[in-house]
Amino acid sequence: MSITRFNKGKKFDVDLAGKNTLKLSEIIEGEKYPVNAIMFTEKGKFGKSAFLVSGDTIIYLPKHKVRDCEEIVADEVLVEDIKAGRVGFIPVTYEDETGATRYSIDWCDL
Repeated sequence: MSITRFNKGKKFDVDLAGKNTLKLSEIIEGEKYPVNAIMFTEKGKFGKSAFLVSGDTIIYLPKHKVRDCEEIVADEVLVEDIKAGRVGFIPVTYEDETGATRYSIDWCDL
């Protein structure tokens, strides 16, 4: 791992203007989608959150994926893989302890 992982700033040169925003519940489960960028916001009412840019769509991720995203963005090789179109995700559902349906993703290679 390189020392440059401590540099702050944008890792992905993506214009967010005009992009649609979707919830994971609105995306077809089980299909592969490309990850064009991983970004973060501190503006949510629950603190730091992560979102993916996939094509012309922004997809906000559940809180439990923030740590994964931080680690991915800190890894220069994975950032280059994303930029080269080699990283994707698959939407998945699961039931929590109360029986409610929840949404998450599994990472995949493209």
